[in-house]
Amino acid sequence: MTPAYSESRALTARDRLTGFFGVGLLIMGAVVQSEVQLVVGAALVLYLIFTRHRRYDLYADALVIRYIGLRWSRIRLTDIQSLDVVELPVAGKRLLLRLNNRRRVLLAPQRIERFFEELRVRLPEGT
Repeated sequence: MTPAYSESRALTARDRLTGFFGVGLLIMGAVVQSEVQLVVGAALVLYLIFTRHRRYDLYADALVIRYIGLRWSRIRLTDIQSLDVVELPVAGKRLLLRLNNRRRVLLAPQRIERFFEELRVRLPEGT
């Protein structure tokens, strides 16, 4: 099934620095044969792979968040209580989803206004 709309995530400087330091520590740990550097470097790289969004796919009934690693999460559109664009001091504009179970999800699509409109159009009435 193909998504009705798809948007990539904006890559931040923090993501680049985390990846750079993680890979650097892995290489230094291998060269110097330091187990601590290897473990810390691997932890940084794994943290980046499993916690950072890569792409947002919007289907008729759900929003699928794909991560850098082999992980994804699915949010049904009926579970979204409200949708807002927020301005964060350091990170800039983000899309805040408030879900029915009081959970909040912060998204960072590249074209935030267009993604907001595409998502808002597909939400059930009253959201």
